Amino acid sequence: MSNAWELVKQGEYDHAIRAAEEEFRDTGSVPALRHKMFALLQLGLYQDAANLCRDIIKLERGEADADFIFLGVSYWLSGRHEKAVESWRAATDTKYTDAAGGVGLWLLLFFAANKLNISLLKQESEQKLDALCKDVAIGNWPGPIARYVLGQISDTDLLGATSEQPILKSKQICQAEFYIGVRAMADNEDSAHATHMSAATLQGASCLVKPEFYLAEAELRQCE
Repeated sequence: MSNAWELVKQGEYDHAIRAAEEEFRDTGSVPALRHKMFALLQLGLYQDAANLCRDIIKLERGEADADFIFLGVSYWLSGRHEKAVESWRAATDTKYTDAAGGVGLWLLLFFAANKLNISLLKQESEQKLDALCKDVAIGNWPGPIARYVLGQISDTDLLGATSEQPILKSKQICQAEFYIGVRAMADNEDSAHATHMSAATLQGASCLVKPEFYLAEAELRQCE
């Protein structure tokens, strides 16, 4: 793993940016640019993060949905919600997606629909998630989250579906807690919403690779 990523995990964001730039200059490593993007997000430099995401998408020929996801996160955090939704939609047909067949993107659109109170988007995202739940790949993470937001399993079942491997488990709990919070938000349960968003942000530095971490932080800021 790159030195830049280690610096990001340590909270040394300015140093991480410089290390990532040096690594990319020396090796052409695209992962180094992604580590720089995490640092930019943590510093609140959302437009810089969005610009970098667009550069990464060009370098990677738009093949990975994760790059569009973080472009959307960058827009979302800067208050450009329509651009965020547009970016997430743009990734629904990429070559590389999550192990559950693209559940993650539609979960983000489900969140956006509930947050922005867009009924048509909520209906569409639920229909897409329901269709994905019929595929055998739904057993792979983050598939259980789709089943949870559709009411097919409980929050206890969802958390019980996380990995036993510690670092992976922390990332999955971050994501699970975020969507438990989204469901609470949809049900106007403000206290539970804040509690679960807080839990999503407290699972360790490894979660900085997950979009839900940044979105949960943003939700918490609005709760203050």
